[in-house]
Amino acid sequence: MSFDPNQQQQQAYLTYSVEIPAGVNPGGQFRLDHGGMSYTLVAPPGSTPGGLMQAQLPALPQHALAAQQQQQMLLQQQQMLQRQQQAQQMQQQQQQQQQMQRMMMAQIMLAQQQQQQAQQTPAAEQPAQPHEWVALQEPTSGKVFYRNNLPGETRWAQ
Repeated sequence: MSFDPNQQQQQAYLTYSVEIPAGVNPGGQFRLDHGGMSYTLVAPPGSTPGGLMQAQLPALPQHALAAQQQQQMLLQQQQMLQRQQQAQQMQQQQQQQQQMQRMMMAQIMLAQQQQQQAQQTPAAEQPAQPHEWVALQEPTSGKVFYRNNLPGETRWAQ
């Protein structure tokens, strides 16, 4: 880019905040379009991609300056919206994790209650397993008979 030295002296310069593009590290160069001109800038030491740096650039006419300010505001609004969305996603993930923890605790507590009930229930009252013989009382005679739940077999003696 070439400048007429006389033109540089007549033109006013302003300090602008410029966002350093993603992937540009300290010492790295990037292109900036400003007022219809293209400039090559160098990211300063200690800068980070997405961070801001100060650059002395020719002052823009009022209408161009207003458009640039509007563009910067839109960029800031987009960044704020992205941060809000990220915060909402993190909050949703935390809520899901808490819900999963509550469900797991409820399952553990239910299993513990069932285990306690099984320990407190006498063996005669515990339900028979499918392959076990169960002692039953014949209602009319009062005699005890046995039934195997698996094959459905019954007999008077075990």
